[in-house]
Amino acid sequence: MAGDPWTLPLDRADRVLFAGFLLQDLVEVVAHYPHVGKVDVLLHHALFIVCSLFALHFRMFSLAFTWLSAGELSTIFLNLRFFAEHYEWKQAMRGTIDLVFAASFFLVRIVLFGGGALHMLANLELVAAPAAPKWTVVALVVGGAVLNVVSFRKIVRMATRGPRPEKPEAKAKRIY
Repeated sequence: MAGDPWTLPLDRADRVLFAGFLLQDLVEVVAHYPHVGKVDVLLHHALFIVCSLFALHFRMFSLAFTWLSAGELSTIFLNLRFFAEHYEWKQAMRGTIDLVFAASFFLVRIVLFGGGALHMLANLELVAAPAAPKWTVVALVVGGAVLNVVSFRKIVRMATRGPRPEKPEAKAKRIY
């Protein structure tokens, strides 16, 4: 069986949990499409599920999936942002949550994810796995890094735009 130097007997749990989290979140996005997420969110989840399953099956990139999973920590603040808007919290609190979400996204999805992707690329020769799944995972991780940068630009615009009035039809479209 293929493996990398960081493979431990319990190394597969992170990929199973990560794929499970993404699958649950993907179901939520599909069930409430497009209010919870659009095509980029669907792609992010579907492609990283594939990435997780390849890494799980071929026992590769154990270290990479530690930081990849940690990238989901910013989701806590994304969910908090949803609650703040849904329950019409005060604008000042919503603005603070937007800024905290942007900061957390930057730290875990740009700095940690980007640094992890660079580390993974620098150590590819240590990964003994078939070429097709190995390079598929690499391509998906690099694509994820690019998607994170694009998403971060949108998040910064959202977090710095100031108070926004709610349109009457927006209130009617709420999903919960």
